[in-house]
Amino acid sequence: MPPNVRFTQIWASNTAFRGAFSVALGTDGNVYSWGQNDLGQLGLGDTNDRLTPTKVTLPAGVTRFTQIASGSCYALAIADNGKVYSWGVGAFLGVGGTVNRTSPTAVVGIPNDVRIVSISASNYHSMALGDNGVIYSWGSNSSAQLGIGDLTDRTSAVAITPPAGLRWTSATAGGYTSFATASDGNDYAWGSNQGVFQYGNGMSVDTDGPTAEYRVPTRIHILLPAGVHIVQRSTNGHHTLAIGSDHKTYAWGSNNYGELGDGSGVLTPPTPVEVSTPAGVTFISVIAGYWSSYAVGSDGNSYAWGKNQGSLGDGSTVDRTTPVRIGGVTRITRVTIGGQVTAGTINPVSGVWTGATLPHAPGDVDVVVELTLNTVPQPSETLSFRYLDTFTVSFDLGGAPGSPPGSQNVLERSKAAWPVTPAWSDKTFTGWYIDGKPYTFNEPVTQSITLTAKWEQYGISLSPSSGTTMGNTQVSLNPLPKESTIKFSQVSVGWYHSLGLGSNGLIYAWGKNNAGQLGDGTTDNHVVPMAVNTPAGIKFSQIAAGPNTSFALGSDNRWYAWGANGSGQLGNGNTTNQLTPVAISMPAGVGAYTQVSPGDTHTLALGDNGIAYAWGANSSGQLGNNSTASSLSPVTVQTPPGVFHFTSLSAGSVHSLAIGDNGLPYAWGSNQYGQVGSVLVNVGDTSPAPVEVQLPVGINKFKQATATADWSLGIASNGRILTWGYNGDYELGNGTTVNQAIPGEPNLPAGVTFNQVITNSDSAMAIGSNHQIYAWGYNGAGQLGNGNQTSPASPITVNPKPGITFTQLHTGWKHTIGVDTSGNIWTWGSNAFGQLGDGSGGTPGSLSLTPVSLTPVKLTITGVTMDGQAPQTGPTYDPATGTWKLTTHPHAEGTVPVSVAWSLSGVPQPNYPLTYTYTDPLTLPTAGSIPLQRLTGALLLTLSLAAAVTYATRQKSRTRKQPH
Repeated sequence: MPPNVRFTQIWASNTAFRGAFSVALGTDGNVYSWGQNDLGQLGLGDTNDRLTPTKVTLPAGVTRFTQIASGSCYALAIADNGKVYSWGVGAFLGVGGTVNRTSPTAVVGIPNDVRIVSISASNYHSMALGDNGVIYSWGSNSSAQLGIGDLTDRTSAVAITPPAGLRWTSATAGGYTSFATASDGNDYAWGSNQGVFQYGNGMSVDTDGPTAEYRVPTRIHILLPAGVHIVQRSTNGHHTLAIGSDHKTYAWGSNNYGELGDGSGVLTPPTPVEVSTPAGVTFISVIAGYWSSYAVGSDGNSYAWGKNQGSLGDGSTVDRTTPVRIGGVTRITRVTIGGQVTAGTINPVSGVWTGATLPHAPGDVDVVVELTLNTVPQPSETLSFRYLDTFTVSFDLGGAPGSPPGSQNVLERSKAAWPVTPAWSDKTFTGWYIDGKPYTFNEPVTQSITLTAKWEQYGISLSPSSGTTMGNTQVSLNPLPKESTIKFSQVSVGWYHSLGLGSNGLIYAWGKNNAGQLGDGTTDNHVVPMAVNTPAGIKFSQIAAGPNTSFALGSDNRWYAWGANGSGQLGNGNTTNQLTPVAISMPAGVGAYTQVSPGDTHTLALGDNGIAYAWGANSSGQLGNNSTASSLSPVTVQTPPGVFHFTSLSAGSVHSLAIGDNGLPYAWGSNQYGQVGSVLVNVGDTSPAPVEVQLPVGINKFKQATATADWSLGIASNGRILTWGYNGDYELGNGTTVNQAIPGEPNLPAGVTFNQVITNSDSAMAIGSNHQIYAWGYNGAGQLGNGNQTSPASPITVNPKPGITFTQLHTGWKHTIGVDTSGNIWTWGSNAFGQLGDGSGGTPGSLSLTPVSLTPVKLTITGVTMDGQAPQTGPTYDPATGTWKLTTHPHAEGTVPVSVAWSLSGVPQPNYPLTYTYTDPLTLPTAGSIPLQRLTGALLLTLSLAAAVTYATRQKSRTRKQPH
């Protein structure tokens, strides 16, 4: 075996017949085998035994194997062409005869256009699940385990059709019993029940009895605890093991040797029993042997129980009725961490060593574990441990008076917390900065840092600053600067609105606001960014815009939501739209949501306990809890077989996507256009529980999965984009408008890879590894940035704004936001609701085919009083000059205080003080202000007469006003 190859699957033959050979699947796609080979069961072209793993020759036209299984004296493998190959004892191979085969031979009887997605082998029969939702079975049929209605063996595959309107989604071949799950989530069984309750439904009826319907698949109800479904199942001999969605392991059937593992000694319990797992350990994989059972634990150890002729690997031949760790009694005798011997204790039940580390410098160190096996010293094990550093996050007030917030000691890889916002009497705080960039408090701390407060000083001037006591003087209020330097460190796009996270920890929103998604307490649209009403004392570090909702992570580690809530999608327990942020609920046991993904009428969230939750509308099963009942509170998303937790979630309109901890994508909800991406769900149907997305040959993991309106997009681990679902507007980018029910690649150039695509609409834009921007899908509003409104059938390269390099692209329903290398934000496409945020638009048909600059946080004058009175008119904004105009009211002569109310994009600021001087209009100009030589003739006479009359009147008036 090549030294760089690791095994990803391994099977040992069943000990009921011949237990002396093993097969394994390598990371190179080859099958390796070793052990006894008298029947050709190693598949090496001969009958010679092998003492070490030896590579099986690939059949013609096959480049790799993707899955393996083994029976008692034969083995199976799925190739990358979707066909099944087998070798070993001929009667059980399904190759059309009974002649032994010493090399992989294709199973016959399966239609050529059917691809096999999974296989299962037992003692003497096998089952294969096709991408058409049909199960194919072959081999021994003595107990009707082939499910075809008789007891006749088959040497070629025969089809087991699912119930009308359904598809098979899983198949498990047992010793003499078979199980399957249908697309409606129900379990089916057939074959032997031999009086030992193998079906797990509390009934004990054999195929030779009066109920011969058990010779074909029959719906059963496995009596697991309420709400628990099977994640993984294995059956052999006369018993079955299953891991439940509650992370517990269950067993049913024969218990002659303790193979059920519950320690009870009851030979044939009528219903499933819970396996007694070691303290603190859950099983992540189970395999049923003929009279024994095996499991891999969450602690990395393997366990076994049942009949023991030395086969349990615990160093004894004593039968075990509860799981014991394979390898015998292992004892840790000493642990050295970083060269320091560390004291600890061993749990006598689980064998887990627990100890406290000694002080040590930060960094990676070796952990040397010395141990014994059955008191015999063994080679020591060397592990790795990292002493985390503690970094200091300090704060500099940036010139402001007073003391800065206290320094924070932050553990390596943790995040700093928002400190108390500082204040400066005549300046405005705009954020904490480092290296000239705003700090978001959302990135792990990797070194000691100092964050510096950034301030702005605003001034407002009056022009003119004086006028007559008669009033009616037009005055301009001129603010400087007119725009803030507050930067948006994150942006997120909904269907018709957008969010921006400010460097000051506030959120700004613009665009459509019919449901309150802008969060300012109104339902008024905004054509420029306006601040979201922030709960007292809260700063935000993450934002997520849904189609017509908004979500954000607060500094209190709670998520807040606002906007449309007709289906309870905000998660606050009601269906009332929220015009300002409200905290969303969390189930018991969840300290925080690590991710929130809003869909149209439902929302997904990932808890810090590793469990996925969902709430809102569920008519198509988009909540993934195997029901179609909507929920105002979080429900648990089912984990599919082989998955213990999801690593990412994405909610679309009526379907959802996720990536499991195995790197595979899963989907659930509506499959109206094939957006679920699995042949196990008919197009037009729904899947209320997650199913594995069918991946093309050569793709085995995803790094991104995105559910959009009614189509899906993923990025494989190799960086290539895959699309599937609705394609009426070229969303899939494959040059057609034909919907596609399984993932396929858009027509993108070979060799170009991608890291991220952010879309929730009918179009997509992505930046390739060659730094080119590719765009495809609906372009009716010019949102693709190609300067026109034509939708391209395949991806095109675009340059929305020549001379600008974009680092991020976010597409809404008909508009796009781009962030350039300087952090500047550009928008283009539809502006019908002001979603471009440039201060224009807001009317039907408004759009921009070229990028416009997003209006930054702006100073707005909201009110003025002059000596406590409102001006005669105004203040009114004059866009031509960027000033506010007002008309003074009449007032007695003198200087009066002026108070200017102002805000920064909706955030009120302390009133700005000014003064204004009222002057008497009848006071003659001072000497020299009007040249006397010009006051001649009739003009001088008129002025003199007017002055005389006015002077006399004024004297008379002043006399009347004097106190008596």
